[in-house]
Amino acid sequence: MANLASTYRSQGQWEKAEQLLMQVMETSKIKLGEDHPGTLTIMANLAFTWKSSGQYAAALELLKVSLAKQKQVLGLDHPDVSSHLQTLQQWETEELGTNR
Repeated sequence: MANLASTYRSQGQWEKAEQLLMQVMETSKIKLGEDHPGTLTIMANLAFTWKSSGQYAAALELLKVSLAKQKQVLGLDHPDVSSHLQTLQQWETEELGTNR
């Protein structure tokens, strides 16, 4: 289902992607736990979807939450942590540029 949500996102079908990711994330939290790497990946994917649909503030906050948990669970050297840290820095820079 997460792959279908990714397809929706790549097609610009933000609402479908968001609804599906929310469903997958809630199921993952129940089945795997809130701090499971899979759940955290889904959370980050939802943040990317929100940003793509123009929900910048919500996306930024969700990515921060996801990244903080990924650091604890996966460690600072994990590729997902490095990638999401770079993304967070980019988003924060973009936000600063739009608030000037």
